[in-house]
Amino acid sequence: MNIKFSIGKLRRNRPYGIWENVYFHHIGKTAGTSFTRLLNSKFHRSTIFPNSGPSRNILHERMENYQFFSGHFPFVFTKLLPQPTLSFTVLREPKEVVLSAYNHLHRLGGKHISFHHRIGRPLENFDDFLSDRILRNYNTNPQTYSLGSELTLQQFFREVAKIPTCDWNSPDSPSVHSQCNLMYGSVGSNKHDPSLLKNALYRIDNEITLCGTVERSDELIRDLEHALGEPFEQKLSHSNVSNEGSLSISDLSPAQLSELENMTELDQRLFEAANQRLDTA
Repeated sequence: MNIKFSIGKLRRNRPYGIWENVYFHHIGKTAGTSFTRLLNSKFHRSTIFPNSGPSRNILHERMENYQFFSGHFPFVFTKLLPQPTLSFTVLREPKEVVLSAYNHLHRLGGKHISFHHRIGRPLENFDDFLSDRILRNYNTNPQTYSLGSELTLQQFFREVAKIPTCDWNSPDSPSVHSQCNLMYGSVGSNKHDPSLLKNALYRIDNEITLCGTVERSDELIRDLEHALGEPFEQKLSHSNVSNEGSLSISDLSPAQLSELENMTELDQRLFEAANQRLDTA
């Protein structure tokens, strides 16, 4: 399918524009797999960017050969894309994001890049998750960090050059530290820094064409359909979900809930701001 976007104003008074390309900035545990599958159905396989995360393969790709890009990338990845590109991202209630990440890692039993420091040692419970300083860092304000990181292209190139392939399920890969640092921020980085929120808000206002939420996914789908000029033939699926019996907010103790709220302070403010923008669009 050779898509060329020529549309009027989108939400939030976006300017008129023509888009030949689409980028989905996939933030973990925000229904990203479902949205990726939905968009994949609109493009010919040969025009879908084959990399779903940072690796040195990116350095050798001719980006102009592709039309649809999606994956877990630092936001600086957008500077590599052919222009003009329609970009969109999806946010989710912050505490649910972290709980979903915990349930996902618990289900995997230690087989994920996040476990590079404790290979093969699955999570015992949520307290184990909270007390692990590396896992805690990775899951502190993950949405704000993904959109607000000030990583430069030079830093990005330096790190991806160390990563032969993107393999989320190989915690023993020698390149896993570089991969994790790009995606989640290095341990010791200040992921409570207010400048991250300032950057993230600027980007959803000025650099991202559409910013939706999981809870209001119907609105985002309508906007995407408007952008593509035709409806989706399939419904948004529920992909990569946790098993029945997974931990939920109602299962948390007051102390655990307090810790979770502290870990997501900036994300909560970002999520509230995104909903306010949707309300006034």
